[in-house]
Amino acid sequence: MGDIKTQRTLSMTLSAWNLLGELADTSELSRSEVLEVMIRVGHEEDFDVKQSKADLLRKVAIST
Repeated sequence: MGDIKTQRTLSMTLSAWNLLGELADTSELSRSEVLEVMIRVGHEEDFDVKQSKADLLRKVAIST
């Protein structure tokens, strides 16, 4: 039996929402399904969230 699904509220930038929408459209999944897959894969692969955030922020700072 699978996990019980509950509705949650998330805050993100409009650009992140749009990118999530593009990923969902491309994969023919809902935004919530895309997030769930990314979270589970990231957990399995020991995704370093702090490092990735720092890398993204550094990219933004360089490009502006």
